[in-house]
Amino acid sequence: MKTLSSAGIKGIFLVILATGFNISVEAQIAAKDLRKQAEQYHQLGQYQEAASVFEIYCPGKPKDAQAWFWWAECQFKSNDLEGALESLQHLENESKRTNPDVVLLLAKTMHQKHEFAAAVKYYKQFLALGLKDGQYQATINDVKRCAAGLKHNYISDDVLIENMGAAVNSKHDDFAPIESPNINSRIYFSSIRALRVVDEFADDGSLKASTQGLD
Repeated sequence: MKTLSSAGIKGIFLVILATGFNISVEAQIAAKDLRKQAEQYHQLGQYQEAASVFEIYCPGKPKDAQAWFWWAECQFKSNDLEGALESLQHLENESKRTNPDVVLLLAKTMHQKHEFAAAVKYYKQFLALGLKDGQYQATINDVKRCAAGLKHNYISDDVLIENMGAAVNSKHDDFAPIESPNINSRIYFSSIRALRVVDEFADDGSLKASTQGLD
């Protein structure tokens, strides 16, 4: 039975160390690429796509506060309010300082969930920071809207208005709902969506068919 010399053992150790280092470097490069891709989606306003990439990147980078905030913002804009709250709460737990952007987004998320008392709490916390910028007056107006929501509670004997979450509320700007004239359970919305055009061409380059639809 052959035994390894100390030099041989040292050589194997160095190979293992080098291999581990290469894997670590490759993982760091992959994470950097993910962050860059997510940031580009965010800048382009493609929030749902960005959120999907941040979902892969962020759990492995708990200290990357900027990425976590972008993820929360994308979740909010994609109507994933519960996801946004989880990301924002992570930021609150990780940070020793109050971040005005995090506080304001928490307020907006609670407002969107119709949790008006919690929204007012965060709006007032934001105002107490004394940032007299363009968001100051808008935040005061949002506090007044929440106060009206608390007063009326958006509930009558016949109507309950409730955000149904991402399963019903789409990521798009849907508005002006009307009831279907012949199907009681159906409601139609107007919606701001990108127009998708798919053209088919013949072998000679002439247009064969063109199909249009909405994203």
